[in-house]
Amino acid sequence: MLMTILFGSVIALVALSMGWVLISRNLDIKEKSVRLTDQQKRTAPIAALKISACERLTIMLERSTPTSVVMRLPVAGMTATQLQLEVIKSIRQEFEHNVGLQIYVSADTWQCVIQAREETIAIIKLAFQDLTSETSSIELSQRIFLLEAKTENAAIQKAIEKIKEEINQQFTM
Repeated sequence: MLMTILFGSVIALVALSMGWVLISRNLDIKEKSVRLTDQQKRTAPIAALKISACERLTIMLERSTPTSVVMRLPVAGMTATQLQLEVIKSIRQEFEHNVGLQIYVSADTWQCVIQAREETIAIIKLAFQDLTSETSSIELSQRIFLLEAKTENAAIQKAIEKIKEEINQQFTM
């Protein structure tokens, strides 16, 4: 009789322990689910802002290609010196207009954007090299187009790829 009571008590204790473990695990899973949902709700607006910022940075980079800048300017009637200054001014203004977007991307990505701007300006300056102030803007435009074709906007393409990588990392985790 004592053995039966003892055996029944052990079985009851094991059953209670297993029940406690199952309930505890279930509560942990529910708590983690609630935390994850809360975290997703908090980060969703930031993710949308990050996507928007990456879109704007990509547009900025595309607008900063030498050909794109030259095509937006009234080249006719300008000298090469005037065109060079206007192209560099336009690239810098485009960058300054979007400088606040750096808070939405990593330091590495932002550094690629800065590098793209600097290399694009260097292309413009290289195209102007050996020209005089009286040279026509058409001559400078042609040189810019040739240099851009040779470089294939490598720095700008690298920055755009870096932005794409960052977006992909954000949504594949």
